[in-house]
Amino acid sequence: MIRYSFPSALALLLLAASAQAGSLLEGKAPSRAVGIKNPLRASDGLAVFDGDGWRTTRTSVIEGPQSLLEWDLGAPTDLRAAVVQGDNNDNYHLWASLDGQQFEQVWTAEPASEPGMRTRTTLTLSVTARYVRLTASGGDNKFSISELALFSAPAELNNYAPAKLRGEDPDEASDNGWSHVLWAGLLFVLLGARAAPSWLKWVLGGVWAVAVLEAVSTTWGVWPVGDRQVPFVRAVAAGLTLAAVVRSRWPKEGGWSIDPWTQRVTLTLCAGLALFAFGNVGQPQFFDAGQGRPTFLHHYDMRVYFPIAKYFPELRFDGVYAASVAAYADDMVDGQLERLPLTQFRDLRTHETTTVGASLDFIRSVKARFAPQRWEAFKKDMRYFREGMGPGGYLGSMMDHGGNATPVWFLGARGLFAWLDASDAVLWAGVGIDLFLLLLAFVSIAWAFGWRTACLSAVVFGAMDFYMFGTNWFGATLRHDWLSLWAIGLSALKKERYRLAGAALVWAALIRAFPAVTFVTLLGPALGSAARFYAQEKKLPKLQQWREWLGPVFKVAQGAALWGGLLFIKSLVFFGADAWLEWLRKVSLLNRDGHVNNLSMKTWLLTETGPWWVAAAGWTLWVMWAAARRDWARAAAWGVALVPVWFNPANYYLHSVFLLCLLADEPRRDDEPLELRSVWVWAALTTMCVVSFSTTFANDVGTHFRWETYVLFWTLGALGVVALWDHRYTEWVKARWDAMRLGSSETS
Repeated sequence: MIRYSFPSALALLLLAASAQAGSLLEGKAPSRAVGIKNPLRASDGLAVFDGDGWRTTRTSVIEGPQSLLEWDLGAPTDLRAAVVQGDNNDNYHLWASLDGQQFEQVWTAEPASEPGMRTRTTLTLSVTARYVRLTASGGDNKFSISELALFSAPAELNNYAPAKLRGEDPDEASDNGWSHVLWAGLLFVLLGARAAPSWLKWVLGGVWAVAVLEAVSTTWGVWPVGDRQVPFVRAVAAGLTLAAVVRSRWPKEGGWSIDPWTQRVTLTLCAGLALFAFGNVGQPQFFDAGQGRPTFLHHYDMRVYFPIAKYFPELRFDGVYAASVAAYADDMVDGQLERLPLTQFRDLRTHETTTVGASLDFIRSVKARFAPQRWEAFKKDMRYFREGMGPGGYLGSMMDHGGNATPVWFLGARGLFAWLDASDAVLWAGVGIDLFLLLLAFVSIAWAFGWRTACLSAVVFGAMDFYMFGTNWFGATLRHDWLSLWAIGLSALKKERYRLAGAALVWAALIRAFPAVTFVTLLGPALGSAARFYAQEKKLPKLQQWREWLGPVFKVAQGAALWGGLLFIKSLVFFGADAWLEWLRKVSLLNRDGHVNNLSMKTWLLTETGPWWVAAAGWTLWVMWAAARRDWARAAAWGVALVPVWFNPANYYLHSVFLLCLLADEPRRDDEPLELRSVWVWAALTTMCVVSFSTTFANDVGTHFRWETYVLFWTLGALGVVALWDHRYTEWVKARWDAMRLGSSETS
């Protein structure tokens, strides 16, 4: 839907009225539109200026070769001439039919040499039709038209002069819409005070809701979504949340303090906006080459994880790309690998780039691992991914790093995929499982920590930019299970369900390894109790005291040992001990070398081993000191801060930073203001999301992730400073300051 003010709408009516009529389609809405954004633009009698951009608010964007626009002329009509104004480097095909079933192609508007939108005409039509259809092909798969006009006589085309308008860049239109959301939301937060009349709060809330709906409408108007559109929505959601968090403290009391209803509405809506951004603002972010249309399904990711899960005994951790090449050769070149000598792929035994010609023996050895029936099934599954990605995308994806999940993850995924063929329905079922697990994670946080903490967690989860690398994990299968289990484990710790916490945390660690750091910081409270005892008593604690302090840790260990042991043994039964050794070798190779999309101290801050060891040790002591001053759940949450220091994780693993929202202390009642320390925790994390928007302006990918690393460590450092906050310490500082001021006054 495109928005108009009254003056602009009036101008459109006058322009349309001034246009000389004649087109059989003018003002006639399409009777059918498949894969089209803004279909009404194609026959509204308004064109754009030749040379304008292909994707504007005045164009109908055609999402792929399978998309179509169709009109019903109402009765059989002679067609003798046609005009189409479309993107310059594409073919636009006009089809005609009498019955709406059998269509005949009657004209192809071929590419034009000049750039931008270009007008093509024909005076040679000779067909009678009731139904007409327009499709597109060729070019760069970026199709759009601003107007299609049809005429019953060639002379009518000579008199055809449609009104022309400049189209607005859809990214700019979207940015303007979300800017309105930001300002309307800020007014709602600032003026939604206890003393404000109810009607004012309802009016401000209504204005904000309308602004959100208008912005969503504009954002949905054109595909594909712009590179900075999604980051800007994230920044708006995080910025409004930051305002609500700060506003909840200042002023803390009185008539101008924030109304609890205002805060509740703001945080809930911002959580929804952030998750909306996480889902690529509701727009498909990938393209299905086989079906010729955009898709939400993450074929690039699942072309690796689906086959390894289903064919783990044959592929193991080293064979997915070699087998993919062999399957491609069987289908495309009669199995003659020698005809693909220069085709490149990553040898997952060494993580070095190789070619088919240099790896013939290895490729054939991987294929030999399959029984004939299993090989045919594998080729069928690979055919699905190759059709969805296109041959170029399929072969190009073999330069990635393969499947890096643990045998326990592949054990769970195998349970889903072992007896199913790769298909859209199967992948969508996996997406549904991921969404359910995420919902369960946020529900568990609300149960244990409070609804405000759950909202903040959802905001930071959806609004952070760390996981972006041209895409995110939405559309893949079981890619958020470890994060969900980590959140559930921390929530169980908060509710003192220690054995359940141990089971959830060890499950998360056995899936993606990184959550294992939480067992380190979990020791913080016990170590802190021992340190305080020694400082007061000047002697070491006794064994009985250690047992008391470590009581919850022992229960966590029981749950972890029982459930983790069962999962580990099951993985040994299905895959063998070698699977774990292969996985350890693989992740060691990944952790050894920095990659452009890593967010870690070793990749971007301290690349030399000696300085890194010193910094990592100091950072760990700082984190353990912070954990020692908190309860069990928040001590365990501090483990997230060790991930980018101890390891070289890819950017998407830092999605776990949203769990640091649990470091805040939420009051039990909505009308109670947040503690100052909690305000700083949430303010630091939401500011991180806002500032991350600036990294989207980086000129190259490496610079982008370097800046992202700076943002990440500034945020972790800020949280470390907040951890210094202690009431007794601040009271001591205040007393010393007052004494200094008093002494200075007496001296004067």
